[in-house]
Amino acid sequence: MSACPDCLKETIEVMAGKVKETLVDGKISLAEAWGLVIAAVIACIPVIAHWQDADAGHRRQAVIVAVVHLWEEYLKPLDIPGPDAVIDPAVSAALPFIVGALYDSLLAWSKD
Repeated sequence: MSACPDCLKETIEVMAGKVKETLVDGKISLAEAWGLVIAAVIACIPVIAHWQDADAGHRRQAVIVAVVHLWEEYLKPLDIPGPDAVIDPAVSAALPFIVGALYDSLLAWSKD
């Protein structure tokens, strides 16, 4: 994945601050990490809603890239309980699909 899109850098930096606030003794639970991922998707949506230069697919991809950046740069390096050799590659592989599905679901829900 590429770097965090410029339009979402500030949002991801705010979320990175929340990662640091969540840490207890340099550790974070997987549930807390997922909570921060979900919060990041929610925080990105209003920012890109006003992005006039992109279609829906590009907005969706920007959110995916930004949240994967949050995972790779701020969450993955932390000590999340469990076997790193299993958790890290599994989350890295699944995260783009999960974020995309969450994004789609939130947009559909907001239109109802």
